Amino acid sequence: MRNHLRLAFIIGGASLVLGAGLLVACSDDTSVTLTDAGTDAHSDGPVGTEGGSDGGADTSPPFDGGFQVETFDNVLATEVCKALARCCYGNPAPPDGGVDGGSFDQKGCEVSYGRLGFEGSNANNELKDGGKIALDQQSADTCISKVKAMTCNLPGSEFKSIRTACFGAYSGTGAVSAACKASIECQPGLFCKVVGDAGTGACTNIRGVSGACGDFNPDRADEACSYRAGGSTGNFCKSYDLPGSGNALDAGDWQCEPATDGGTDCLNSLWCEQTVCNNNSICESPNQYFAGACDIFVK
Repeated sequence: MRNHLRLAFIIGGASLVLGAGLLVACSDDTSVTLTDAGTDAHSDGPVGTEGGSDGGADTSPPFDGGFQVETFDNVLATEVCKALARCCYGNPAPPDGGVDGGSFDQKGCEVSYGRLGFEGSNANNELKDGGKIALDQQSADTCISKVKAMTCNLPGSEFKSIRTACFGAYSGTGAVSAACKASIECQPGLFCKVVGDAGTGACTNIRGVSGACGDFNPDRADEACSYRAGGSTGNFCKSYDLPGSGNALDAGDWQCEPATDGGTDCLNSLWCEQTVCNNNSICESPNQYFAGACDIFVK
């Protein structure tokens, strides 16, 4: 029953539905931690210098990691795919014939993760051309650094640290009541409440514990409980009776609840406090993060 309750992750199709542990590691007893031999995906930011005659307080220019809002999705996708290949095959760029006689489809992987990012951190970034999305250089740099250093047997604390940094890279500029198409266009602390098929909604305050989360767009219900469904509040939208009957609740009964741990049932890792939702829909740590995708991009 549990596996049937998990949301599907459709890689390479037109749609992406975020599921309960996005990807899971390549074996049950192997933990690989290698250093990425590739070049940095971004340039170093400028280094501030002190002025010799300035008697006032030192001021440093804002950190600039060289990232751009137009291309950060591709930078992140490249590093996630290199981490996937490293953890599955021991090499961030497996040679032809090095993957069970085939080759790793780096391009196909990058296309999928360009849309997805880490746990959905790139979701809806196609709206970036609308001028309502900003990129935080420090969070973007931290996200890339953490993905490059990711351990393959990924514990919950590291998972959450990476997720926080990668979701922190993008933020919207829309204040309360501003028109929006997705939550990525709203400021942190808000979500885009789109009701019906109109396609346009309004930036609305995220709900607290016991707040309704099935009253606008059930496909994005977790966004009503944490910014962009990135775990910022520690809350998730409870849409299924877990543990219990295992049945979906009526959307009118969905509400935000705090994440828990200790082997509890989960639909995705937002349901887990200090662990990760594994492939059996149980909050567990450490979790092997890449197993479900090791063979998807082999050709």
